[in-house]
Parts: sequence; C-alpha cells; structure tokens
Amino acid sequence: MSTWYSAEVICPACAHPFEARFLRGANAMRAPALREAALAGTLNRVACPACGRVHAADATLVYADPPRGHWVTVAPAHELARWAALEHGCLVSLRTTLETSLATSFASAIVRLVFDVDELREKLAIWDAGLDDSVVECVKLQCLREQPGIRGPGARLRVTAIDAAGLEIAAIAAARPDDRTASWRVPRVVVSEVAADPRWRGQLPALFAPGFVSIDRYLR
Repeated sequence: MSTWYSAEVICPACAHPFEARFLRGANAMRAPALREAALAGTLNRVACPACGRVHAADATLVYADPPRGHWVTVAPAHELARWAALEHGCLVSLRTTLETSLATSFASAIVRLVFDVDELREKLAIWDAGLDDSVVECVKLQCLREQPGIRGPGARLRVTAIDAAGLEIAAIAAARPDDRTASWRVPRVVVSEVAADPRWRGQLPALFAPGFVSIDRYLR
C-alpha cells in the first residue's frame, strides 16, 4: 500500500505558500502508475500554483516493487554526507520487512539507497534497460579516470538517457537535478567491456553489494 502526506511548501522562486501532497511510501506493484512517474522523473514533484515553478520534495521515500525485487530508500539530497549511517538503516529496514509477510516477495531483493528522486529514476531506467547499476557506476568511474575535469565541485554523475547505442551521462549540480554542467555519450561496447572485466568487482566490492551503489561513496 502506498502512503501519502501533506506539507506546506513555500516556493523559493516567488515565495508563494501552498499545500502539496507527497509520497512517503510507494508500492509500484499495487500502483503501477507510480513506477511510470518515477521513470518519468515526476514522482514527488509539484508545481507552484502561482508561478508554475516545479519543485521536488527533498524528503525520505521508500519505493518498493515486489515483483521486480526492487527496494529503494530515497533519502534527502542534503544528507548525502551521512550515506554510511543511512545505508545501515536502509539494510536494517529491509531485514525487518523480511520478517513479515513480504519475505517471499523480497527474497532476492535489489536493495538500494539513493539521494533524491532523480537518482531513483536513474536506477529504474538502468534496470529497465537490462543493465547492472553496479557496472554503470564503474563506467562512471572509468570516465572520471580518463577525464577528471568532467565533474565540477559537488556535482554527481547521473545517467540521463539510455538507448541501443549507449548511455548519456551528465554531471548534475548538487541538489539541482535539472542543472547539467556537462554531458557525454558512452558506447554500449564500453559498458560490456567493464561488465566482463572481473577486476572491477575485486577492486570495488562495495559497488556490487546492497546499499549505496554509487561512486560517491568514494568521492566524498
């Protein structure tokens, strides 16, 4: 069952106060439209009725999709520095859930911690394309090794598009997922090469374990 809450929002663009409805828990099995909204990047985003400016809720959200085995905790972007503690809480929360009637549904769960709804969108898009998000994070790291300057101060690397030819990766300004400071293409063959190279798993085992599967666990 999905859970909602109401909160007052003060538009940072025009200072207009308004009440909006946000998700605290999203069950994509019972409400498939929530998965589509997450993939479209519209989940927990509301428009100011006065000026039309769209805002994303910087709040905790648990996204669950039992048939696909997806369990994703979305933490506020401003808490990225606390990823280790939040990762522990995310894993404990799932273990508690597995002691309930949901145990069968999440027997082989893909457990992730992300920091904003755009990172949730990224994970779902990667899985929807049949790719391993652990491998994609290694691809990002390879990009940084080859071109250190592509990532500005405080920026995070995010997959913004996927097609048969490859991935589009962008440097996203902190807490502003619509603000891209740079973007580039990565051919699918590069992703396949990284996936086939066992050295990545040996050197970066944390990227292939449940939790915060992101190169930002090393960069910050």
